[in-house]
Amino acid sequence: MAAELPISSSQAASRGGVAQALEAARSEERRLGAHASHAGAPAFLIGLEDTPELNGVRVKLEEPLFAAGAPPTEEKRWRVRRRDNSEALTMKIDNLAPEMPGVLPYLIAVGVAGAEENYAANWLDTGGGVDAPSRSLQADTGGTLLMLACLKGKAAFAKDLIERGANVNARDDDGLTALIAAVAHPEVVALLLDAGAHAHLRYSGAHATLVTGTALENAAAGGHAAAEALLKERGGGGGEGSTPRDVHALEQATLMRVLAAMMLEHSAQLGDEHAAARAAWLQGVIEANFADAADQAALASSPRFSKYGDERLKADAWYEVAQREGQYLSKHAKFEAVVEEVAAAMPGVKEAIRQRQEAQGAVLV
Repeated sequence: MAAELPISSSQAASRGGVAQALEAARSEERRLGAHASHAGAPAFLIGLEDTPELNGVRVKLEEPLFAAGAPPTEEKRWRVRRRDNSEALTMKIDNLAPEMPGVLPYLIAVGVAGAEENYAANWLDTGGGVDAPSRSLQADTGGTLLMLACLKGKAAFAKDLIERGANVNARDDDGLTALIAAVAHPEVVALLLDAGAHAHLRYSGAHATLVTGTALENAAAGGHAAAEALLKERGGGGGEGSTPRDVHALEQATLMRVLAAMMLEHSAQLGDEHAAARAAWLQGVIEANFADAADQAALASSPRFSKYGDERLKADAWYEVAQREGQYLSKHAKFEAVVEEVAAAMPGVKEAIRQRQEAQGAVLV
């Protein structure tokens, strides 16, 4: 996570401006190329100086952007079609940015961080997801355009995003919300509260400018007196028991343990001998973490687990969510320690590792 931006854009993004970020974006092309290797793949337009009104517009590739054995040339033009009206266009490769489906593109976030919201507006107008999470770079934590707009104090753009249907209570991997991101900007705090932002939600990450806690606690810690007063006036995170419980951090911690157990079971090639014991152990971990009735009640309204109803504490539900979010959970700074903890406690793991080491030793002898 970059020092300036909780949504984890890079140093280029914190300086603002799409032009400054192009070099960093090019370093991502090899990874993103997999998403632009076929006709019909999504992309968006960038760096158009003669027709800047098209920057950010989403298009569909009519031919692969990175074709094997055919390196691009300056003369080459790619055929694309706008995703909103199917207008045919031809573009140089420098004016095309591959897009990962369902993800907020890095350069769109960069535009909002700087002074080029037109990129984001055009991207949204042509079908971009208003709540798409930032996942383009390896370090991204799933923040949204609204979080970034609020962090930068861009009240007008934040209002536009809310009117487009942005979720004012969306969370990133560390529990960041738009309201917590906005605490340096009281006018944005007021806008979010009027739109239904939940003040009891807590940040649990390790960003340099934030503390673990609610928007009110972050406003107080940061010396943002106007926002602090407004949050107090609007009931922003009262005393213990007076506000709903926020279990996002507890969900994350539990999901990481579930994912670690799944990975260990696969990588250690654990047999069936301790399968029942491992299943019972993991179910016990879930139930112990949510033994508090208030936590169980809060889980019932969780965006991740509400759909499971009375089955939300069953291991199968947690397996499903952990598998869906595994690529992000596994990047968490605490995940490696969690894997070690689970390996030490889960039945059969130590024995399987010892047996493998003995077998390898026997082969070496």
